[in-house]
Amino acid sequence: MADDHWGEAITDHVGTTTESAAAVDTDEERVAMHRAQASGLQAIISKVAEDHLGDRKEVILANLRRELEAHGHRPQPHAWLDAVAEEMEIGHHYKC
Repeated sequence: MADDHWGEAITDHVGTTTESAAAVDTDEERVAMHRAQASGLQAIISKVAEDHLGDRKEVILANLRRELEAHGHRPQPHAWLDAVAEEMEIGHHYKC
């Protein structure tokens, strides 16, 4: 009876609807660009980790920001930078 609350399930549908097509990113160029950016961020994180794993969070943050800027990345969200720095401070190599 719980299914009645949500309506009839469509099980014989072939193809995509406007709503489901919007949920899938088919823009391969944009996906490739996102992957390249993520790879670049990971390289920066790895570089900072090589030199500063286990250092104080403030030192790690300063180096992350400097490396990101030096490699042309726009400023990253504070919460994300903070999470990366906290992981490095306790000796964990953050993975994107």
